[in-house]
Amino acid sequence: MLCQNCPEDIKVVLSEREALQLASSSMELARYDISNPMLYRHADFEDAAQHLSGPTFDRLRDFAYTGNEYGTFVLKGLPIDSYLSKTPVDGRRPSEKLSVSEAAAALVGCLIGEIFSYADEKDGLLIQNICPVQGQETLQENTGSAFLEYHTEDGFHPLPPDLLMLTCLRGDRTGKALTATASVTRALRHLDSHVVELLAKPNYEIKSSSSFGGSHYSRSVAILNNTGSDTGFIFDPSAMVAVDESSATAMRQLHEALKIETYGLCLEAGQAIIIDNTKACHARTGFIPFYDGLDRWLQRIFLTRRFSEYSSVLVPGTRMVDPTRAREIAA
Repeated sequence: MLCQNCPEDIKVVLSEREALQLASSSMELARYDISNPMLYRHADFEDAAQHLSGPTFDRLRDFAYTGNEYGTFVLKGLPIDSYLSKTPVDGRRPSEKLSVSEAAAALVGCLIGEIFSYADEKDGLLIQNICPVQGQETLQENTGSAFLEYHTEDGFHPLPPDLLMLTCLRGDRTGKALTATASVTRALRHLDSHVVELLAKPNYEIKSSSSFGGSHYSRSVAILNNTGSDTGFIFDPSAMVAVDESSATAMRQLHEALKIETYGLCLEAGQAIIIDNTKACHARTGFIPFYDGLDRWLQRIFLTRRFSEYSSVLVPGTRMVDPTRAREIAA
């Protein structure tokens, strides 16, 4: 995968004052396991987020609703734990880890959407650890280390996230693991109108990710929707099958167009990339993990702009989507 450098105008560094605000609030709220959907107190975070002030925080709020043509926002200067334990070997949060990075992610998340999770993925954790797992190198999952194909997140699910945020706690020491995004807005400039028309038809069957364990989701989707000035898309070529050859050709042409419009960076500690999941897909280059406790370690949160639509499908008292209720609305 060839990546262009991320444009400078989508990269923002927290000012010293903003970083202090966020660090102070994060440390104050890092009193319990924020990842636990049974313990997370959204009102506390929402209140603290409302008090975050400064041009960077204002830009984040704007991105949630107006976006940009890249569907991507890179934020630098986030607080992380002063002591960082070894990268977890199983993708689970180490018991000795403090919750500063989790609190910072949840606070930033409040500026751009509403945090939620899926009960049938990663134990329903609201803030998930993304790191290589030995024996899963070739999987098209976040536990792998081979090239991770372009995809929008959880497009198979009836309620996919509107945005996702990946925060880096420990970067890839080799500099090989590039996180890349590609915007459908820019990719469409490379496609003929008849290809766009094919992509807007529900001619693609998409299957669920193995990270959802025993839950199976499958639905027919159009890759493109609202093909006017506000085009969104669902894209996951490793999990999608077209109903006919012309539709398959159209998907391949979109894939090539997205490759032309790919921008990426090797995330470093304290950096986060925020992706508009309705406008941009993402990928990751392959890298070599060492499994020595110092491998790449990201944390991920899912966000929605439409939380009121989720209320009827949540596990009571949590922000986890109930798989049984989700399948009912998809039926």
